[in-house]
Amino acid sequence: MKRLIQISIILTLLLLSVGIASAADEVGVSIDGVQVGFDQSSGQPFIDENSRTQVPFRQTLEAFGATVDWDPDTRTAIAEKGGVIVKVPIGTDYIYMDSLTVMNDTKSLIKDSRTYLPIRIVLEAFGADVDWDAKTRTVLVKSDGEKLSLPILAAEATAAMSKIESVDIEVAMGVNISIPSADEKIDVSASMNISSFFSPVKQKAVGKFSVNGDDVTVETCTVQKGNTIVSYANQSGAGFEKVLEMDIDEYYNPFKNVSLSYLFPKFENKGTDTVNGAPTIKLEGKFSKELLNELLSSEVFESVLSNVMDESIALPAADIPVTIWVDAKSKTVTKLSLDMKGFILGFMGSILSESIGEDVSGIIGDIVTIDKALFEITLSNFDNATDFELPANLPE
Repeated sequence: MKRLIQISIILTLLLLSVGIASAADEVGVSIDGVQVGFDQSSGQPFIDENSRTQVPFRQTLEAFGATVDWDPDTRTAIAEKGGVIVKVPIGTDYIYMDSLTVMNDTKSLIKDSRTYLPIRIVLEAFGADVDWDAKTRTVLVKSDGEKLSLPILAAEATAAMSKIESVDIEVAMGVNISIPSADEKIDVSASMNISSFFSPVKQKAVGKFSVNGDDVTVETCTVQKGNTIVSYANQSGAGFEKVLEMDIDEYYNPFKNVSLSYLFPKFENKGTDTVNGAPTIKLEGKFSKELLNELLSSEVFESVLSNVMDESIALPAADIPVTIWVDAKSKTVTKLSLDMKGFILGFMGSILSESIGEDVSGIIGDIVTIDKALFEITLSNFDNATDFELPANLPE
């Protein structure tokens, strides 16, 4: 009898532990304080391999107040609310919000014959705030949201920048380098004013570069001639020379060819600021070596680099802190600021290591000190850039 009681207790504890473990694995969804009911027929929310919450499509979106539909031909879940239409193609890492493509870091899927969607990106597309309560393992949704969705902002900024036909650009750079052992300082500064038109291509740039007080001025102009892009340069008034010629298909328009969707979600929202007298959204983050390699290995960058460089760029393992300002109304990027200190120091270490055949990357900071290395780009006059006449003496 005693043994039977012990076995009964053990079995009871095992059953309780299974029940507790099962409850601990459950994920809840609360919309405006109301718990969404899920059952066996609707399917249950779960955490996917990318640590993102996937929820049953119909049950969740109807509880959110959206009208739902399913396109079997394209395997796309569709939801509409408040005039916003969100489409979620199954198996993709993006959704459509009206005409915008919004990238995500996980994919929608079909599991046990039920459609599951990543809840955060889908509901943020409808303007909701989506938070996670780790203690109760509950997704908390506020339908009338106030928070900024960085994936949505990235899609809006990408779309806004891709439509730009002309822009004025100011570039400023300042680098201060010290070599204590040689009691030497190197001060480098540069400024450039650029007016760019993209259809047809026409660009003028006037720059001034200074190294320890020795100044060099450079004027460049780029023009489209049929299906060919030709660039000319005039250094210190010596006259224009042809420096580059490429097919129009090789021309790189940074605004039309670069998506911001892989970048903004990795940044932090630092609130509001003012640029060019207009309110902006300030974002802070970094360009990692992996991200830079991804950019430089893209088809459009490779096309440009192949025209101006014989060898590939060896990047140092240093992140570049970046601040980006986005116009709050137009969603255009109006300013970028890059702190290049760590990157330049790492780059110098790579060059020195290669030249002497010994790895000095770990001690380059003892050899060289970089007090400042700031690179800033300010954009203005979108679609209303300062027009100009091309020089009359351009060589053929």
